[in-house]
Amino acid sequence: MKIPLLHSTARTLFILTVFTMACKNHAGAQPPSTTGIVLREGVVIDPNRKEMYCTTPDNWVEAVSLKTGESLWRSSANFKPMAISDGTLICLGSTAGSQNDLIIAGLDLAQKGNIKTRYTSRLPEQVKIDFRQTANSAFTIEARIFEGEPYIAWKYFYKPERGILEEDTSAAGGVTEQSGAFKVDRVSGRLSGIDKAQQARIFISKAIVAAPGTGIPEVKAQQFLSKDEKHILAASKTADNAEFNNYRWDIYDKASGNKTGQIQDYRSYAPFFVDDNIIFYEVGPYIRVESGEEREVPLQIRAVDLRTGKELWSKRILDTIYRGPSPP
Repeated sequence: MKIPLLHSTARTLFILTVFTMACKNHAGAQPPSTTGIVLREGVVIDPNRKEMYCTTPDNWVEAVSLKTGESLWRSSANFKPMAISDGTLICLGSTAGSQNDLIIAGLDLAQKGNIKTRYTSRLPEQVKIDFRQTANSAFTIEARIFEGEPYIAWKYFYKPERGILEEDTSAAGGVTEQSGAFKVDRVSGRLSGIDKAQQARIFISKAIVAAPGTGIPEVKAQQFLSKDEKHILAASKTADNAEFNNYRWDIYDKASGNKTGQIQDYRSYAPFFVDDNIIFYEVGPYIRVESGEEREVPLQIRAVDLRTGKELWSKRILDTIYRGPSPP
């Protein structure tokens, strides 16, 4: 096969890389992961590397082995992972400077999270960027890989604290709601704004419930999709509310319709992903009284063997929801 001579060295290297990967794939090798799977806010899974990247309660990115739950590395600064693009973990960064400085960093997964790119964009002055919600404000952000390119969209909500209901509701009571979106350059990390039409086309809400005709026909229970849409969770209530784990999750391979295994849980659904007969899903936070004593379970990711129902490991993660007192 002949490769035409190109004027750009970068383009030539790109074509050579694609040609080499094509040869390897033809020989049976697995292509590298390009997008990863967002299990929930702040938790991204790379099924090819068999690794999970999550935000710890103290705001670090931690790489975790899917098989053992072992910590593989931690980031050198405070970051929250959002997506994977060509071996780069796209993260929201924390800043000690202006609260409206949006920092988007790219961590090199092949180099144990070394910072590959870092770019800062100034958002409107009223916006306060924080990993966590407060009693009266919330900053949310998500990333999507669309046609091979990474994009991020953010929203900010603020409502002034008021102890007494005021009759004057003019100007929406001082409520602030703002949003925006950017395209992320995969090489430099530079952010460039996109319009609302592009944003609506890219950031389409993903289905949780299996659409009619796409689930397991013989199963009558409500069916939910895994985050990669390759497995089905069929939830059945097995006891009344006096029993804590009163739901049975039957897990099926969507393509074959074969049952992979089952576990018990206290909900009919939680975000989940299945790999090598292991289910990874969100648990908590909750407080439960057992034998007269309170047991607090923090927000965590749990790995359970579907063949045995045995928990393999769990990892506590950052809880971004404000759960404290609210103004009267």
